[in-house]
Amino acid sequence: MVLDPVPEDTCPRCGTADATKAGVRKNKNYRNQIYKCRRCKRRFSASLGFEKLSAPPDVASQAIRDYFGGKPTGEIADDLRDKLAFPPTKQTVNNWLRSLPAMAGRFCSGLDPCLGGKWRTDGMLVGVSDSPAYLHTMIDSFTRYWLSYAVTPKATDDVSQMYRDAALAAGGPPTLLVSDGDPAYHKAWRQEYRARSCLQKTTYHHYHVHARWDTNNKTERLNGTMRTFLDRLRGFKDSGSPLLEGMRVHYNCVRPHRGLGKTAPGEAAGIKVNGPK
Repeated sequence: MVLDPVPEDTCPRCGTADATKAGVRKNKNYRNQIYKCRRCKRRFSASLGFEKLSAPPDVASQAIRDYFGGKPTGEIADDLRDKLAFPPTKQTVNNWLRSLPAMAGRFCSGLDPCLGGKWRTDGMLVGVSDSPAYLHTMIDSFTRYWLSYAVTPKATDDVSQMYRDAALAAGGPPTLLVSDGDPAYHKAWRQEYRARSCLQKTTYHHYHVHARWDTNNKTERLNGTMRTFLDRLRGFKDSGSPLLEGMRVHYNCVRPHRGLGKTAPGEAAGIKVNGPK
């Protein structure tokens, strides 16, 4: 799958890429071109999805990338003082983190990664509203592509929704699922991936990992990345935080992985992005 930049004169309703210019909307930091579709007569802006931001789309996108790359919001706001006439405040950057990662997550949910038949799942302890909770993740073993996640109050809670989301993102269940001995993982496997008849694909669940046969170090590597991210975040405010989805998009499509030759898991899964990420 190859993702090309969408021309700014492409109509979001009918997809026609031959719109006429229909004025300019002036922002305090930049000028936003307005277009009118020749076919459906709809008016739209060149900054599709970023209409209500005070900064250009490329500047806001770079700020989100810097945040998930390790920069705090205060430092990002200070860096933008030299780029914009009216730089955003720290609170403005925090507002971007509430809206833009969710938009990126909705877009990435429609991608079609090329994955292997071996998946891995594991959990780690996180803080949600000053209370302990568990973050469960599901990744592809070959490409390290992060398929889905779930946040539960206890380690033994139901994670079957994470299994369904992973199968939906990959287009079907895996051939082999590797996890530790947590009974919640085996229970979800029986509900979602175990074959009900000879016409269904059989998924074998290996849930006794050890150093002699197979380890779960690849998911532990993802857990280490999340721990580094959570050390400066100091936990999530709620289990549906958009930062989780933003971190998943950043991990899959932007962050290079040394185990993959310094390429992102999305590139290893056949998703190529032409132009800036």
